[in-house]
Amino acid sequence: NENQKDMDYVKIAEGFGGQGERVLDPKQLSAAFERALSADKPYVVDIYCDCEADCSMGINIESIKEFQ
Repeated sequence: NENQKDMDYVKIAEGFGGQGERVLDPKQLSAAFERALSADKPYVVDIYCDCEADCSMGINIESIKEFQ
C-alpha cells in the first residue's frame, strides 16, 4: 500500500499519547487485537495489506468475519 510507505500510524498514535503496532503477518492479528483491547490508552493496529489483497471493508467491525 503506497500510503503505508509514507505514514507511520504507530508514531502518529504515540504522538497523540496512544500506543500502537504494525502487523505484517495475518497470524499475528489476534494477539495484536488482544494487546489493543488490554491497553490503558488509545491503541492503533496498523495492518499492512498487500496491494493485491482482497481486504474486507465495512463501517462496522462486526460485519467483518475474516478475523473471527
